Order: sequence, then C-alpha cells, then structure tokens
Amino acid sequence: MASSRISSVGKMPARPDGAMNSTCVTDVPSPLVTVIIQTYDRSNILGYVIRSVLAQSRPDWELVVIGDGCTDDSADVVAAFADPRIQFRNLNQRVGDQSGPTNEGIRIARGCCVALLNHDDF
Repeated sequence: MASSRISSVGKMPARPDGAMNSTCVTDVPSPLVTVIIQTYDRSNILGYVIRSVLAQSRPDWELVVIGDGCTDDSADVVAAFADPRIQFRNLNQRVGDQSGPTNEGIRIARGCCVALLNHDDF
C-alpha cells in the first residue's frame, strides 16, 4: 500500500512546454532557476555578467538584478537587453553589503531554485 502512495506522489504534472516540473508545482508557469545579481554602481561591467546568463543552455530562468541604491546607469544597461526574463530593481537606500540586495532578490524570486551571481563574475 505504501509503495502506491509513493509512486502517485512522484508523478508531477508536465509544464506547458512539455518539460516535467520539479518539486515546484504551481498554476502559474515559473522559471526553474532565479539568478540574482547584486550590484552597486558597476554598470561598466554589468553587461558582461548578464550576457553570461543569456549564454546558458537552459531557457527556463529569470534574472533579477538588484541595485544597492545604484546612482549610475545600471537600470539602463539592464533595460537595453529587452528580455522579459530580466528585471532590475534598485533599493531605495544603500545597505552597503550583499545581504540587502540578496534578500530582496530572494523575496521576489519565482524560480524553484536560486543562484547568486556577483556582478563581476562572468
């Protein structure tokens, strides 16, 4: 009896794209992975790290770039990619370390998994 319960629990519904869902099952299609980039006034290199995410072989991700009170053109750099999977949020007040932007990214993440990527890792 227990084995039939286990097998029925293990059957996950397929997503609209035909792939199997992992443990994250919702009514709204969501990416498998949310990549979070925390940044502060590094628009000069931000494009490199965004391109490294775009080069991934899996298409089911979202990229959340969180500015730690950025005062440069980071928002414009992100917007220039014009990819609906990529968004930029800028904290109203600078936290000064990665915890604030990371926590905000995790708060808005829609993916089943979260990956942290520093703005200078590309």
